[in-house]
Amino acid sequence: MNFSNRHFNEWQATKELRDMGVNCPIVGVTKETELKEFTEAGLDDYISKPLTVEKVASYLPGFIHHYVLSDGLSSSHGTGSVAPQAEARAFFVFGDSLVDNGNNNYLATTARADSPPYGIDFPTHRPTGRFSNGLNIPDFISQEIGSEFLLPYLSPQLTGNKLLVGANFASAGIGILNDTGISLSRQYNLPDYVKFLISEYKKILMKLYDLGARRVLVTGTGPLGCVPAELATRGRNGQCDAELQRAALIQSALTQMLGQLNRQYRSNIFIAANTGKMSLDFINNPGALATKELRDMGVNCPIVGVTKETELKEFTEAGLDDYISKPLTVEKVASYLPGVASTSVTPNYNDDYVYEYEEAVDEN
Repeated sequence: MNFSNRHFNEWQATKELRDMGVNCPIVGVTKETELKEFTEAGLDDYISKPLTVEKVASYLPGFIHHYVLSDGLSSSHGTGSVAPQAEARAFFVFGDSLVDNGNNNYLATTARADSPPYGIDFPTHRPTGRFSNGLNIPDFISQEIGSEFLLPYLSPQLTGNKLLVGANFASAGIGILNDTGISLSRQYNLPDYVKFLISEYKKILMKLYDLGARRVLVTGTGPLGCVPAELATRGRNGQCDAELQRAALIQSALTQMLGQLNRQYRSNIFIAANTGKMSLDFINNPGALATKELRDMGVNCPIVGVTKETELKEFTEAGLDDYISKPLTVEKVASYLPGVASTSVTPNYNDDYVYEYEEAVDEN
């Protein structure tokens, strides 16, 4: 890809193609000074300017080996176009209790989730070793990619063809460092400790790449100051511990480090997920999440929120119809209701909900 247009440049075109779902390799002809924007937009590789026949000739053998032979890509119908990459053949999980699905059941540790109420909403309604009432994040990913749930790598059942699906290596209590749990952070100030953790994490991710990982979702830290144990020992008046909440500093450093790795490997291998922000969204803006959940369930009746104007954008994007500003008062509700009654809105209720409601009325 190499063209000039004062309204639309190469990296914008690359992003547009990726947003359209075009997954074939994109090779850019660009300067190294322009590489950052190109890579962030979804570029797979590049040839430096100026473009010459010799550069293309020397580049093609490596391109064919890496993108066609190694990744299972081939030309389509003799047009010279490249087919999309095949879906991942295996899914592996590394992490702590957020993604552990039973490895700690096989270890001598007090960090266990093998008794009720864990698993109460799992399909079997029994504890499985997941630190959850039901499914956890890897389970949802497995459902999305159409594979069965991963087995813990310590499970005796992980044999034969099941090894081809992948495995879960997560273990509650594990960390980036071998000394996790000894609180080495006391030896450093927080910014220096973050740098140390990021440098160690980078080594781990590079090793994963060397072992063949080509699409890696990397999560940051959750709201550590809001963990129940920390709330109990360090919290004041039910508030999250402010010092531990500063550990969110690691997210920006993590995102920056992943960008460096992607540029180094000339491909978007590593994807950053801001789990801290996701978790705080549940706490700070539950109404927007509840609205989206209702819309996803097919509930089409009008939803009126009670929210601040600063939170209105997320609420509206989730499917809110209207809102009353905080703080909620009787006077505000009284002045709002006549306007609702006078509108000609006819809710389009889902038939299943109406049927269930009618049945409940008849039974009572």
